[in-house]
Amino acid sequence: MITLIATQALRNHLNRFNHQETILEKRSRKFLTTSRMRTLAISLLALLFMLHPLLTSNGCSQDIQKHPCLTGPVITMQQWLQAPFEQPVQHTLISLIEMVSEEYQIVIWCDRSIPKDVLIQLDSQQETLGGMLDRALAGIEAVVVPLDGVLMILPKAKQDMAEAAHWKIVLSPIASKLNRLDPTPFRWTAESEAAPLIAEYLQRYSIRSDTAAPVEHDIWRAFDFRKATPATIGACLLSGFDQCLVVEQQQIQVGKLSEDSENALEAALVSWSYARDAIQRIGEERWRQWRTKWPAAVVSKSEGKDYVVKCSVAAHRDLVQTFVPVKKFEKKPTAVAQYSGKLAGELEGILRAFAVKAKLDISPLPLPPKLASKIIEVNLNKATVDEALRLIGLQAGIEFRRDGKRVEIVLMP
Repeated sequence: MITLIATQALRNHLNRFNHQETILEKRSRKFLTTSRMRTLAISLLALLFMLHPLLTSNGCSQDIQKHPCLTGPVITMQQWLQAPFEQPVQHTLISLIEMVSEEYQIVIWCDRSIPKDVLIQLDSQQETLGGMLDRALAGIEAVVVPLDGVLMILPKAKQDMAEAAHWKIVLSPIASKLNRLDPTPFRWTAESEAAPLIAEYLQRYSIRSDTAAPVEHDIWRAFDFRKATPATIGACLLSGFDQCLVVEQQQIQVGKLSEDSENALEAALVSWSYARDAIQRIGEERWRQWRTKWPAAVVSKSEGKDYVVKCSVAAHRDLVQTFVPVKKFEKKPTAVAQYSGKLAGELEGILRAFAVKAKLDISPLPLPPKLASKIIEVNLNKATVDEALRLIGLQAGIEFRRDGKRVEIVLMP
């Protein structure tokens, strides 16, 4: 009995010892785990500190191939601007745009605020298509801007703001879906209202428009954005109403293009970090010339010695022209349709025949009988459409107002 009591007491003592040992073991394991975690964290921090210069150098510069002015479609547009153009011009602006678009097979969008019936008269020069357009637009304070799949003509006063807004959308991860071509083209027929077209665009690409100002009433000619990204289409559609696409609160929405504040100038500037090798490829002489041409550009160096350039999109585009491959044009496009020969007979018959030849829609036809039967005779010698119509009008005592392929007959008093 005594032995049994002694054994039980011993067992109780051993149990208490084992329990205490188990507690110590658990505390030891917990201590070792926390200690290891702290050691691991300190080691990682030390490693990151040692790699910091390398990470800064590699991560600060931006891939030149992703530059908004160097996407494939934008490069194509810039190459077309280098195409030769050696013809005289005597067109209304809209007629010139249609002619260039048809002959060069490129899409050209003209901002609604630009007068399209202004007459453009230019002597023939050995120049590029871009040079001709620059000359043609200089008198109306407008510029041509190459975007993804579109040449956009807009007022010079809004160029920097419009391009900066488009640049930010192109680079925004939130708006990445707008930088992929849509297999379903965005197009419309003649005499379409602007407001429903813009509403259709916003709905198709899930873009908010709660904060946008109402779209003014406007009637648009037929158009087809056949090779443009949704981001470019949005820039074209909205710029004429002083609106643009913006990303706010992780959502794409419509915002104001111009700001009535001191931040307007700042909003028209964008930044890009150029690696040292990119600047070396541009070349020291060109770099100096560029700095002289764009004195307002702000250039600073990052910790990794890359060049951070803050300026207008136009200045960035000028800087990276070195990276645009020069395209060889085997055959110079015939930029202006020309007509030669004698037009003789009754006015209405001549107008109908010329409309078919030049693919014009002349109205109103038929003419009053007396005018329709009027005999005219016109000799054409490499005449453009506008020149031919002018000569016909002088003979017949009428005038023509042309809007692209549409021609309105105006009876002179």
